[in-house]
Amino acid sequence: MAGSTLSLSNLTAHVVRVLDESGEELGRWQPSGVVARLEEVVGVEPDLVTDLGPIGCRKVGYRDRLEGLPDAVPGCGFIVSRIVAAAIDRDDLFFPFPELRDAAGTIIGCGGLARFDHGQAR
Repeated sequence: MAGSTLSLSNLTAHVVRVLDESGEELGRWQPSGVVARLEEVVGVEPDLVTDLGPIGCRKVGYRDRLEGLPDAVPGCGFIVSRIVAAAIDRDDLFFPFPELRDAAGTIIGCGGLARFDHGQAR
C-alpha cells in the first residue's frame, strides 16, 4: 500500500484526529456510522473481595465472529480499534497510534495510524 493514495473509512465510534507534534490537526475522519467489532462473550465471575468491600467481576473474551467490517477493496483502508486490527490479519486495517492525551489524560487525538504486525505478535 505504500506509495499509493489510500481512501480511509473510519469504522470506530469516535472521530479520529491525527495531530502533529505542535498539536496542529493533520487529518480527521468522522465515524462512518458502521463500527467493526468482534463479538464479545461475557461470563460472571465470583465477586472480588477488596479492601473497599466486594465488587462484581466479569470474564470477557472475544469470538472470531466480526461484525461491521466490509470486504477488502483496492485503494481503500479502514480505521478500526486496536483489538480488531490485532484479531484480523488484513493489511487494509489501521488503528490510531500513538494516542495523544491532554494534561488531564483525556485522549485528544493520535500521532498517526498503525497496522498490527501479525508476524511479530505470535
